[in-house]
Amino acid sequence: ELERKDVAGADRDMMRAFVTHGRAHSHFISALKSGGKMNGLLADMKRQAVEVDDDRESGERGYAQEAFAELLRRHQDALEYKDEPFVSSVMNVTSGYMLLSNPSYFLVNATQPWMMSLPLIAGKHGLMKSGTALFEASKLVAGIVTKTGGFKEAGYAQLPTDVRAAMEELANRGVIEISRESDLGRAQSGSDDSAAGRAFALVTDKMRGMAETVEAVNRMATGITAYRLELARLRQMPGMTDLEAKAKATNYAEEVIKGTHGNLAQSNAPRFMRSGIGRVMTQFRKFQLIQATMYAKLFHEAFKNADPKERLVARWALAHNMTILAAAGGVMGMPGFVLLSWLAGAAANLFGDDEPDDPEATLRRAIGNKELADLLLRGAPKALGMDVSGRIGAGGMLSLLPYTDL
Repeated sequence: ELERKDVAGADRDMMRAFVTHGRAHSHFISALKSGGKMNGLLADMKRQAVEVDDDRESGERGYAQEAFAELLRRHQDALEYKDEPFVSSVMNVTSGYMLLSNPSYFLVNATQPWMMSLPLIAGKHGLMKSGTALFEASKLVAGIVTKTGGFKEAGYAQLPTDVRAAMEELANRGVIEISRESDLGRAQSGSDDSAAGRAFALVTDKMRGMAETVEAVNRMATGITAYRLELARLRQMPGMTDLEAKAKATNYAEEVIKGTHGNLAQSNAPRFMRSGIGRVMTQFRKFQLIQATMYAKLFHEAFKNADPKERLVARWALAHNMTILAAAGGVMGMPGFVLLSWLAGAAANLFGDDEPDDPEATLRRAIGNKELADLLLRGAPKALGMDVSGRIGAGGMLSLLPYTDL
């Protein structure tokens, strides 16, 4: 209205001002509503950290206090509203380039339930049963998205009655539909009012929407699979009421989704990745942390867990995971292969010949057969003429620059 009246000093970017104003006030109101409860919980955590039973060897009290200190720093950091239009715009441009120049990103992302979620579920419910359930769930979810255009009210209404309430509960917990803004950035309205700028913003918004839809489909299919299998198992347990079984199956589905697809919220990222240059320098790196966390947890549970049943489940999950990785990406798809092979090559160069060592070439020479080497090193797709070993799997999990051929 000020701009229409030609008032001097009126900001031309009124929409951006409106959005910034709204976000700042919603943040402030949220802090007012939850501040008292949050402070009480923080006081409880501080007391519990001090009261932890400890001895000199275990160091449990020191670990508890370190954990509390980290939570407190994150809480204090979250209280400050940060509007970083330049950082978000830079990330928007780089993500636009990434999505536009690498359309296979969407296809690769769509394999995540099969590469990460399926092995974890199969560790508890068996590979064949889990694979069949995931296929059925994926087909169901894809049909709903095609029909309704996404998971809004109409999409959830199309879900079968056996999973609808559980999926709506998971959506309310924030683990189904998530924003990729912390990874992809977002252009500020009015930041580039040229025809080219508007066209780029339109295209990147569409592609961002596609990325978020693929993510929601992955999470929904994973959630339905985990919920159905766990519910069927719990219903066979004596003394378990149907209400208790549904609640536990919902919690299990949430655990699987978070463990394999991760929590992409900005609040869940390490503090150095949450603002300014840290966001830009570590863009697209959260998935690597999700992968590394999953494998660290599985290895710990498989060999350190005191509960024999949980240890067995973790071992089966690891076995299924390595089998699927080997089939889809070969040795080069194994966790951390890119970094580990680079370190091995660097060590060989340091103590060996002057010529740079190529670990893949060395392995191929050792195998001695091209077709067999393709199968073992890069998986079944390469043997069939389609190399995806560098795009799916966990080979780049520990890479410092996973999207460059350095």
